[in-house]
Amino acid sequence: MLHFIAVDEIEFEKPEAGSCACCGASQQILTRYVTRHGSPFAIYKAALISEHQPPRAQMIVGFGRWDEAEKPSARIAFTFDLWSDELNTNVTLVDAQDSAWSSGYLGTVLPRDEALQHPLAKEVFSLAEHVLRCDEPVRSYFA
Repeated sequence: MLHFIAVDEIEFEKPEAGSCACCGASQQILTRYVTRHGSPFAIYKAALISEHQPPRAQMIVGFGRWDEAEKPSARIAFTFDLWSDELNTNVTLVDAQDSAWSSGYLGTVLPRDEALQHPLAKEVFSLAEHVLRCDEPVRSYFA
């Protein structure tokens, strides 16, 4: 586990291999669990596709309660892309239809317009920053 805010930790699962739905290129799927003050806070997934240029990590993060009794529909999810250009790595909230991810276990994906206005949007951007610093497969993908 890595700490990224004094009270947050990320637990890293072993990457899974797969194929891109749009082009068949090999991809790596990452699943990560985030705790805050020792309690489950968020889960994020990332699809890192080998052949896409420029590199773009398609991601989803879900926030909410994670106990067995909680229904996924009670959680909120955001789809976003991490991508690089010549100067920066960028974060862009996207609509689910423009992503590799859809509503499911992580929660109901908010449309981009709603996501930008949601109070948890700042958590998405903060998490993306920490992913770029702490999640080695993501760092390597953009290197």
